[in-house]
Amino acid sequence: MQQGLAQTPEKTLADLNALRESLLKTNNARLFIIGSKSTEDKLTTDINKMLSDFDKTSITQQQYSSTKMIDERIKQRMNTTETPVFVGLMNPNSPTGVFINSAPLTTYRDTSKEQLQKFLSAELYAGGGKQSVYTKSTGAGLSYSTGVGASPASGRFQYYAERTPELPQTLRFVISEIKKAPVDSNAVDYVVSLAVRGNRSASDYEVRGEAMAADLIDSLTPETVKTFRQAILQLRKEPDLLNALYHYKDSVYQKILPGYGMPSKDVKGAINFVIGPEKQMKAYEAYLKSVEEENTVLYRLYPRDYWMTDLGN
Repeated sequence: MQQGLAQTPEKTLADLNALRESLLKTNNARLFIIGSKSTEDKLTTDINKMLSDFDKTSITQQQYSSTKMIDERIKQRMNTTETPVFVGLMNPNSPTGVFINSAPLTTYRDTSKEQLQKFLSAELYAGGGKQSVYTKSTGAGLSYSTGVGASPASGRFQYYAERTPELPQTLRFVISEIKKAPVDSNAVDYVVSLAVRGNRSASDYEVRGEAMAADLIDSLTPETVKTFRQAILQLRKEPDLLNALYHYKDSVYQKILPGYGMPSKDVKGAINFVIGPEKQMKAYEAYLKSVEEENTVLYRLYPRDYWMTDLGN
């Protein structure tokens, strides 16, 4: 704060203008048009005129440090060299807790039989079916909004739950329900329907166009998505698919539900993040010590850990 207050208005305005100029570069710009061909033709002249003032010099690719800023702040504050596995953002204004756990799984480009089977297995308790995490948890009053789901766009499998009365109670319940769930003969149709959902037919025309433009510039082409979904539909014909779904169930779900099976520290790329007051943090840390290791630490995060400073600390 002292550093910010000491900066003159002239310097602040100069910094803001430098930022503005850094954005107005042709090679950094994205532009899409939603409309008819005749409308596009009418707008083209004005669009080119607008872009004519943009800087056309080549841009330098931004190089970011591989250092995880927030992890480093935790290490400094706690005087430790351990990489945090479990973190919790302090929110003293809410009595309930929130889970946001995720781990790498399957992307649109992962079309091997095993990866697709794992992806479909992750959908066993997704969605809003009678066996889903959502239906079971909300029905028991253990979460207001919750669920699991695999996204081939991000390549991650996530468990989310908010307004949990007590973090360990909700997590134990979810793990128990999944472990004891019987084999459902209708599971194949259920997971395949979830796997090919997400089309944009119900969205506004403009929303669909913007999403398509973003996918194209990010190299997520219609052919890539089509290949993935056709592979899912082809896999649907495999006679042993039902057995495969339940074969991978434990190995998939243990990655996002601490206490399910394998130690969370062994899940590469996992994020185990909770939000809540100190009462929730204490209860959850005690749970983690009982299911992981006795020396497991739930590292507390505070809003100041997210502050961006010139010094980078």
